[in-house]
Amino acid sequence: MIKLTKILSETYPNVNVKKAKKSDVKKMERMANKILSDMKKLNKMFEKLHDARTSNPSAYRTLKDWEMVQSDASVQYGGWFEYVYDSDNVE
Repeated sequence: MIKLTKILSETYPNVNVKKAKKSDVKKMERMANKILSDMKKLNKMFEKLHDARTSNPSAYRTLKDWEMVQSDASVQYGGWFEYVYDSDNVE
C-alpha cells in the first residue's frame, strides 16, 4: 500500500506532514458524537415545546431546517472520521 506521507516526502522534501495521535482523534470523534446527540435532543425539545406540526408552518419549517443541519453535520463528521482512520495522518 502506498502511503501519502511517503509520496509527499519524496516529492516535497521540505514539507512536514503532521500526524495526529489516535487518542486525540478518538477524543474529537467522541466530541462530534456528543454534538450530534445534543442536536437531536434540541430538535426533540423544540418539536415538543413549539408543537412543530404542519398546522404550525413556521415551527415546522424551522424544525425541518434544524433536522437538515443535524443530518448534514452527521454526514460531514462521519465522512471525515472515516477518511482520517483510513489515511496515514494518524499515528
